Amino acid sequence: MNLTEEQLREFTGLLQKEVESIQAQLGKLGKDADFGDDADSMEEESDETEELSNRLGIEKVLKDRLSEVQEALARVADGSYGTCKQCGASLTQEMLRLNPESSLCRECKTAQS
Repeated sequence: MNLTEEQLREFTGLLQKEVESIQAQLGKLGKDADFGDDADSMEEESDETEELSNRLGIEKVLKDRLSEVQEALARVADGSYGTCKQCGASLTQEMLRLNPESSLCRECKTAQS
């Protein structure tokens, strides 16, 4: 399946919106949380450590997703978007609409799991 210029514009728009959304979420995470200044409380320190750990985990997931979306935009630019990077098969529009940054066809994705 070759994507038309209109379809490529549509998917590019979806990808760019996703980049903006992820960057906004990362911006919110990047703001330092105010944990207070009661360093004597072990419970408070434990809560702070847990919160920081959660934020770092979420940040990693968002950065990984951002990388995938940016890679998809690079595939649009180089003309390989919509093609499985493993076997070369065309990705379905259904798959791209559900997950515009998809880089593997259903068969390769299933085999990878």
